[in-house]
Amino acid sequence: MISALLDLRKVAVELFSEGTYEPLEIIGQRSNEVCGFLRRHDSAALMVIVTRLNSASRDDWGNTAIATSSLQEGTWQDVVSGLTAFGTTERALVSDILQNRVFAVLHRDAK
Repeated sequence: MISALLDLRKVAVELFSEGTYEPLEIIGQRSNEVCGFLRRHDSAALMVIVTRLNSASRDDWGNTAIATSSLQEGTWQDVVSGLTAFGTTERALVSDILQNRVFAVLHRDAK
């Protein structure tokens, strides 16, 4: 994980050095158990999502989601696994993003 993040930092220098911090809007039944932020520079972005309580499994998140309607169009990729996390929709379910992990770091390339 650390290696993947450091590799991303090498290629997305401005995102890490000049990007803004913006809170994510978390919605749904367990929204108080998740926090996250968006780091944005031009059209590149990094999203970090972390659980506050480590007790929830994938099935426990229910309708808890990240409100993504205000994000620019694009596909988000999981920095650690390299898999596509989601495309731009109105919301992205926390269960789909986290799988069975307690955090996720997602990246959207500048287009």
